[in-house]
Amino acid sequence: METFSVCELTAPRTILESRVIGREPNEFWRSRLLDFVAMYHDRGDHRAIRDFQVSTHGRSVDESAVEVVERCGWIPAESNSAGDRAVPARRAGPS
Repeated sequence: METFSVCELTAPRTILESRVIGREPNEFWRSRLLDFVAMYHDRGDHRAIRDFQVSTHGRSVDESAVEVVERCGWIPAESNSAGDRAVPARRAGPS
């Protein structure tokens, strides 16, 4: 039997709002996504809908991805000689 884990990628509400404002091309989408950010952060059932969470704030995509993979148990948590998590090489996207 296969199982799956739900990982919630998180950041402070103000950070998510600034990401939406900076990324969305027009007021229509900014408004809708800001409403979604507010609705989501006001929910009280986050623990019931996720197995674990990983913060993306102040971290690279690779750092966040490594933590997700480690927390899922897909690879063991290993450290390099500097004491940092090993970061896998990025694969080239589809051409």
